[in-house]
Amino acid sequence: MKTPLVSLIIPICGPYDYLEAALTSVAAQTYASLEVILLDSHFTLPSSSIIQDFIKSTKYKCIYLQENFQTLAEAINRGLGIAQGDYLTFLSPQDYFAPNRIERLVDKAIASQMHFIFTRVDLVDQDSRRHCFDASQKRIYEEKMFEVIQLEHIEEAFMTFNLAMTYGNIFFSQELHTSVGAYREYKYQGSLDYIVRSLINYEISFLNENLYYYRYIEENASQEEIRLSQKEREEIYLNYFVTVTRSASLNKNAPSPYEGSKAFLKAKNAINLGSILTRFICTPKITKFNSSSVNFNNNFSHYSRKSEKFTLITHDLAPGGGGSKLVLDLAISLKGQGYKVSVISMREGPLKNEYEKFNIPLFIAPAGCLKWDEPIGKWKRLGALIWVTLYLNLRASSTIIVNSAASSALVLPLLLFAPFKKIYWYIHESFSPTIYLKTNLAFHLLKRVSYKKRFNFWFGSESTKNIWNSILDVSGKVLYWSGLKGGCLSLASHKPIKNLLSIGFSTPRKGFHLLVDAFIACIKKGLIPEDVSLTLVGLPDSLDSYNQDIILKILSANLQERIHLISCIDIHQLDSFYNEADLFIQSSVLECLPLSLLQAMSLGVPIISTDVNGCSEAIVHNYSGYLCRSFSAKALEKALVETINHPLRARQLAFNAQRTFNEKFSLEITISKIKEELSLKSKSSMNVL
Repeated sequence: MKTPLVSLIIPICGPYDYLEAALTSVAAQTYASLEVILLDSHFTLPSSSIIQDFIKSTKYKCIYLQENFQTLAEAINRGLGIAQGDYLTFLSPQDYFAPNRIERLVDKAIASQMHFIFTRVDLVDQDSRRHCFDASQKRIYEEKMFEVIQLEHIEEAFMTFNLAMTYGNIFFSQELHTSVGAYREYKYQGSLDYIVRSLINYEISFLNENLYYYRYIEENASQEEIRLSQKEREEIYLNYFVTVTRSASLNKNAPSPYEGSKAFLKAKNAINLGSILTRFICTPKITKFNSSSVNFNNNFSHYSRKSEKFTLITHDLAPGGGGSKLVLDLAISLKGQGYKVSVISMREGPLKNEYEKFNIPLFIAPAGCLKWDEPIGKWKRLGALIWVTLYLNLRASSTIIVNSAASSALVLPLLLFAPFKKIYWYIHESFSPTIYLKTNLAFHLLKRVSYKKRFNFWFGSESTKNIWNSILDVSGKVLYWSGLKGGCLSLASHKPIKNLLSIGFSTPRKGFHLLVDAFIACIKKGLIPEDVSLTLVGLPDSLDSYNQDIILKILSANLQERIHLISCIDIHQLDSFYNEADLFIQSSVLECLPLSLLQAMSLGVPIISTDVNGCSEAIVHNYSGYLCRSFSAKALEKALVETINHPLRARQLAFNAQRTFNEKFSLEITISKIKEELSLKSKSSMNVL
């Protein structure tokens, strides 16, 4: 059998203080079939004489190039370009080899038929003395090496740490180099990049022997150096995840979405991929909100003051949630007509600022009083239950409007200790109310709701009403709410559909992943014009695995210029997105009746919606928009092609949708029905915001 030739590349671009020791270790190698490629940027300095002495005395074939290499990567790539070896490796002029290193690596490569191998390293100081075990870098290295035994595959280890430590500790085949390509221009993380690119298609093998002496001289890195090194790491890992998302890796051990989601998820968490991907999400600058833009006057003197008092309860103050926006709209509407309104929220949130603008009293319920539905022990739960009922009796008026089943921790205690309060529970969730309950006590209280006459139910859609009635056997009325005034009908036109928009807090329920799949498919198949773009509004600040996968999918298709990602933004900033939109898409897999869909209807924007729950109550297929089945990227793809390629038809349907909104969902219609339910209908004509 032919003895494999190994090409050893030694780039001499930096300090050469230890070059003689490095070359001495090469001369001492026990492996015979070796070519040494020396790339010298210091050919006018003493290093050249050291190299010349080595060339004269060594038994190995040497190639000596004296060129003005600007970077380490440039020198390495020059060497790779002329290397003739079956296997390739490097040596930093700072470090040195164990005498049998090359021989052991070749034996390992042949025996295991591996294309990439690295070994243990021994960390030494400037005097070639082994670092003590308690030295910081030594300790970190040994801890990382120990963690390897807990991993299923060693490739996973490189998602957090470069176990090879240096470019000198990588040994790979000519075949791998041809596949992976050039050594990239990274100042600090070049070896990590080459390893990570290699492991996508080639298994990594570890030879657990100290065969490389890495000269580690501790120096305090500047903040700029640390920042740049971290930036390089982030770019390397981002490129990796985009690549393995684009197509399945040939190396089955590499963490990828196609080969074991557990390892892939673990790897994403290990490198904190979410924070890396946030660079692709745009957060528009918050413009100062002018309250007059909603036709609201903080001076209510022109309204007759009314004695009725209302307390509205909401589960949160998040700007992206339709339910929390509904409470704000309703509070503003009631106060605008002279009623006394206060609001209690279970959590803090950005909408707090909106209540302050309109001088609406807002209270945040103490977190401790909400723990009665937590498994914290019988007496602690009892104490929390007494606390929450006392709090509500002190803070809440005699008439309470509760928003969302998510507010159950505040509403259910009213069954026990608030006999004189009238309660209206406004439900928007199209799923079982038991989802939010955690203890038997909460289930027991929910069962009692249907027997309490002072509890009245409103539902945001017929679909929601039917679901709750089937579970609790409660009756109630469907009261739609948009918080938006009816407007002038828009005329249909042939204007091309270029700007697609979808809005919602990005969770699997909103179906952004299906919409992205459909949009990418349309582009790949050439079914829509090249100037069509998609904007997704509602990406969270902290990206979970679901949203990370969406961004990776976009990047792997190289469509970051056509799919624009926007964070959760101030509610008043949404107007500009609607105004620019030519098509609104509601891709949800479960909904009550989303406010974003209603706003698109009110503005006469053409609409595609899935046929889920309340959406089909608002949109009639081929009359006021396009309905397609849920959970189907194919169905969305078909609807996109149909709508984009027939703009006049789409805008005719939008005209009908706008008319439907004015007649059924506008503020003028919905507020009057709510006031009727509250027995507040004025004998005189109502002022509607």
